[in-house]
Amino acid sequence: RELGAVFARTNQSLAWTGAEFPAARVEALDRGLAKDLDDIDRLLKQQTALAVWDADSRARLEAIAKSYAPFRRAALDALDMKSSGLQTAAAFVQAVGDTYGALDAQIRALEQGLSGAAARRVEASVALTEQRSAAIAVAALAALLICATAGWWCVRLIVRPLRQARHAAAEVAL
Repeated sequence: RELGAVFARTNQSLAWTGAEFPAARVEALDRGLAKDLDDIDRLLKQQTALAVWDADSRARLEAIAKSYAPFRRAALDALDMKSSGLQTAAAFVQAVGDTYGALDAQIRALEQGLSGAAARRVEASVALTEQRSAAIAVAALAALLICATAGWWCVRLIVRPLRQARHAAAEVAL
């Protein structure tokens, strides 16, 4: 999103210059763009350095970072060339658009890769949960049977001597 906003604001800066907006507003926009371009560059470097990425995602991030350099350079050149004329800057707009398109495609590929990986992890987790749920149900059923058998055995151990005592008492009473 930030990359798309920078691309749009680069074009906005050129349009404002062509429409002869106040120079202070255009300069403020250009300073903000330069800062945002630096921030994106820093973010890409930080993300690429993180250990959380798998090999495929890291390779895609590195490709994005490599593709970002020409985009950044073309955007900054377009802003710099405005002072020498909008005709010259217009040539850089095409370069900015082309590099933006390549970056956008790479970012979408990264998103799809991450989304696919996340979906596979969710499916694996669901399958594992179903297996474990079945194992827990079997274990609970086995525990219930063991408890019922142990209860029956305990009742039998208590009731048998009582019956024998009652029977013995009944014989003595006769």
